[in-house]
Amino acid sequence: MTPRRAMTAALILVLVLGTGGFLLERNGSLPWQVARYQTGVGERWLAKLSDGTTMTLDGSGELEVRMLRSERRLRLLKGRAFFEVAKDPTRPFVVLAGDRRITSVGTVFEASLAPDTVRVLTVEGQVAVARVAPESDKSESSEPPLQVLGGEQLLAPRSGTASVSRVDVQRLTEWQSGRRPDSATSPSHPDAGAPREHTQTRT
Repeated sequence: MTPRRAMTAALILVLVLGTGGFLLERNGSLPWQVARYQTGVGERWLAKLSDGTTMTLDGSGELEVRMLRSERRLRLLKGRAFFEVAKDPTRPFVVLAGDRRITSVGTVFEASLAPDTVRVLTVEGQVAVARVAPESDKSESSEPPLQVLGGEQLLAPRSGTASVSRVDVQRLTEWQSGRRPDSATSPSHPDAGAPREHTQTRT
């Protein structure tokens, strides 16, 4: 791998060791850890988060992780990611994607962010999906969150109403093994190989 491609898949990890005000959350709590993952075209990144959750970030993706004492908060900035969430009823697992907040305690699901749509696929268990103000984690609607059960997909257009339907989630998540739903043979990028693995732990 060239240095340039290595950099695109690099993990930028910041261990919070001080009390710098710029890292404080809105509720005043200090994150245990802040990490950002980025992948280039055709790359995938497999990471084990400090809470035991396994995450796979697809190519051209970017995701930020903040581990708080009250919750595990991630923000999907672009692309899609697959999560096998470690069970912890005392700390919800929250993924912010566009204008949607996806909440889980321990389940298996995928979140995908496109310019005009947020998609959530639940493989096992269930997740709750609520509308939030852009760049916020606060609920924007008085309507209750939509529950997305195992085997279901939620599509949430930015200028429309979210819908939930039954889909073949196994086929739609084949990209993790290097296969695309529309390809039965090989990855779409010639340089795409097996996912690289990085394990991070809190010190």
